[in-house]
Amino acid sequence: MNPEKLKAILPRLEQDLKDNGKFKDFYQFTFSFAKNPGQKGLELEMAVAYWNLVLTDRFKFLDLWIRFLQEHHKRSIPKDTWNLLLDFGNMIADDMSNYDEEGAWPVLIDDFVEFARPIVAGNKRNMT
Repeated sequence: MNPEKLKAILPRLEQDLKDNGKFKDFYQFTFSFAKNPGQKGLELEMAVAYWNLVLTDRFKFLDLWIRFLQEHHKRSIPKDTWNLLLDFGNMIADDMSNYDEEGAWPVLIDDFVEFARPIVAGNKRNMT
């Protein structure tokens, strides 16, 4: 596709991605698009790059999530974690009080909430 054609369709694509269902399809597609053929998971560095592209302004804890991964995980990201992170981001409250530890979340998201709750609570106290 030449740049002129891409430029012509970009406004429509941007509009389409405002629809949550279409965005979810796009988001899930990016995992397979970004990972190396034959690998099950997405290398952390690549996952971070794509999250910064597609989840900025869509996931309020993106910076904290990336910090957590870089400090504590340092491994590739499984597909189920990639896919469920979007659902997590859409449902989680600002203070994470609605997180269900007994829910069917990947362990990595459980560990993130355990890491992030004290930070989020501290930030909230500092704002009041």
